[in-house]
Amino acid sequence: MKDFVKTLMGLGITVGLSDRENFVKNVSELIQKYQDDPEKAEKWSRAAVEYLQGVRDNINMQSALKSAVADGGMADGKSVQELTDAVKELTHELQQMKDKK
Repeated sequence: MKDFVKTLMGLGITVGLSDRENFVKNVSELIQKYQDDPEKAEKWSRAAVEYLQGVRDNINMQSALKSAVADGGMADGKSVQELTDAVKELTHELQQMKDKK
């Protein structure tokens, strides 16, 4: 149920942001409704916080990955091919040694 609520909130926020004015109005109405029931308001607030923390963590992870890729000095196609050829040659030599035993 927890994941279902998070998914619904995510979809709602995504759709809502495309129509900002309507989104703000609906969220305001929702908050007003939950002010009458503090227990529901607390549950909703906790779900919202957990979802936003997940979004933050996801953004941080994406940022870290982008930085790592940008700063990582990724190998070019030639280097990858040379490494592949070396592994193939080593595998072939190991197979020959194994066959001799």
